[in-house]
Amino acid sequence: MMILASDSMAKKRFMAEVQRTGFNIDKERRNEIQFLRSEKDGSKSSLMYYSILPGIDIIYNNLRSDQGSEVQYQAEEKKIIELNYCLQGSFACTLAGGDFSLKEGEIEAHLWGIPKENPHLLQQEYIGVSLLISPDKATLQLAEMFPEFNIHLANLLEGINRHNGVVRIKATPEITRIFHDIYKINPGLQQYLLQLKVLEILGLIQTMPVFGQEIKSYYRYQDMDKVKAIHQKIMTELDRHYPLDNLAEEFGIGKTTLQKCFREIYGKSYYAYIKQQRMRKALNYLEEGKLSVVEIAGKLGYGNPSKFAAAFRSVYGVSPRDFKGRNL
Repeated sequence: MMILASDSMAKKRFMAEVQRTGFNIDKERRNEIQFLRSEKDGSKSSLMYYSILPGIDIIYNNLRSDQGSEVQYQAEEKKIIELNYCLQGSFACTLAGGDFSLKEGEIEAHLWGIPKENPHLLQQEYIGVSLLISPDKATLQLAEMFPEFNIHLANLLEGINRHNGVVRIKATPEITRIFHDIYKINPGLQQYLLQLKVLEILGLIQTMPVFGQEIKSYYRYQDMDKVKAIHQKIMTELDRHYPLDNLAEEFGIGKTTLQKCFREIYGKSYYAYIKQQRMRKALNYLEEGKLSVVEIAGKLGYGNPSKFAAAFRSVYGVSPRDFKGRNL
């Protein structure tokens, strides 16, 4: 039998607070709310909120700006756990007085009411899945059907409290796969499957080690600004090839500092990041279906289409021609 969740305090608070960050309700049903925000560059950011189980809600985040959607919840709401998985992009803020970032493939959990400041998207993009868990309500209504649930949730809450309200969770291949499955599920049509996936996640996470904020390397603001300027340059000219030595000299930053700082901000090495962005752009072109594979290769700076095809296959496991054929 499908379990339907009623309106919760977390849902009402989320609705009230997220609208303060510029989002407006686009669609609302009993267990589903879609929020949209128009960005300065004309793109749209969206948040899809679903109530899926008693005491557990899920949010699909698709943000296309340098502005985050994080809000400051009140200290008395520390009984609500927010669990986040980043599929693409990266997010940063000052959390509990320390520098915090969440990059592709990482998982974190924190309690509402932990002080957050200056939320921003390092790559002007963030795609991810969030779970909002109200432990009291969830354990009360789910424990009879899922006897192990109380133990799973208690272990997660104990780990979060032990690290002052903010933890990172080891992202194993199995957990990562389930989060990706969750992102592909249509909650309106496959709610029961989504419920099972969320319960599976909570069961796996309670066996994973949790740890507090890791020690990060710190860089001068001048260096950070230079690396962000370099990022803007390469993103607007993905068809150009800029060697690191040339960029370091042009922007007046040491090559080693540039490499380390770039990885710190964007989560990948300079060249791996460029390849990833080119392949994402290629995927968009192929899905649009307006350009040939040769034209796409040229637009992304590949003079040799076979090199472009090899790069695309290494990322997506299929040639661009085969991908294009499947989507015709």
